[in-house]
Amino acid sequence: MSEAHPPVYGDDESAASAADSDGEEFSRNVKEAAEILRKARASMADEETADALLYKSARLLSTAVALRPTSLVAVGQLGNTYLLHGELKLKVSRELRTLLASSGAFLNGRERAPRSRKVDRRMVSRESISSALVDVCEECESLLVEAGRSYRMALSIDSGDAKALYNWGLALIFRAQLLADIGPV
Repeated sequence: MSEAHPPVYGDDESAASAADSDGEEFSRNVKEAAEILRKARASMADEETADALLYKSARLLSTAVALRPTSLVAVGQLGNTYLLHGELKLKVSRELRTLLASSGAFLNGRERAPRSRKVDRRMVSRESISSALVDVCEECESLLVEAGRSYRMALSIDSGDAKALYNWGLALIFRAQLLADIGPV
């Protein structure tokens, strides 16, 4: 008398089905993130739009990397997303620093210094500008560190990846520029 055994979740058929599903999700995420990253590059003048697009691209690519940690394409694109986002935050930090440094930036409620759209129009006090600057600088550094880690991972996957090495260098340069802008502590 033989007993029928229920299917086990780890059997070959369900494992193949899960792999197909993961492969489809991976491909969809990488493809969508690449399109979003392209749109973000094109909209860098509109910081709010670029910011939102870069966050979305990073979420999709993080999921793709979790599905396939050794995918050079996913890891490299994630690094590119972090690098571009860090570059955007560096630009915003410089605009905030300029605004903070300009004495009498506001006269009778009117702007005298050029402003980023990312800078909230209601910010008028030096304290609020300083606080926003600290937040942007911290996020900028964090994004550039993550970019460097992604490129380091890409190099561990393919040690001959010249683009990853070059972009890792860019991430380091942008971090150095951020630190130079901040000045000695």
